[in-house]
Amino acid sequence: MNLRMGLGPLMVCSAVLGVAQIASAQPKIAVINLQRAVLESAEIKKADADMQARYKPRSAAIEQLQKDIAGIAQQLQTNAGKFTAQAEAELTAQGRRSSATCSACRKTSRPMWSASATTSCRRAGRR
Repeated sequence: MNLRMGLGPLMVCSAVLGVAQIASAQPKIAVINLQRAVLESAEIKKADADMQARYKPRSAAIEQLQKDIAGIAQQLQTNAGKFTAQAEAELTAQGRRSSATCSACRKTSRPMWSASATTSCRRAGRR
């Protein structure tokens, strides 16, 4: 009986100490921003630089068309009533042609850029 009485409190103390150690151990949690990790990888940065170099001439052409369109619109607005009917019609036609060209460039560029970006991401994901 003495042995039982001695072991009981000892077991209770051991259990309490074990629980206390588990409770005091702090779990370590890491949060990973996967999108940021992928976008900051060397492979994606290289692919981005390659895409920018590849499509820079097309982007520059689109920007120039937009500037031309804005310039034509500004001329028509600023000089309203000062142009002959023929000059105004020619300028308006030029603006429409530039606008149509710009829209076509944008329309064809988006799928190309998207396809290139998708391909680059897939390549990076395989490695």
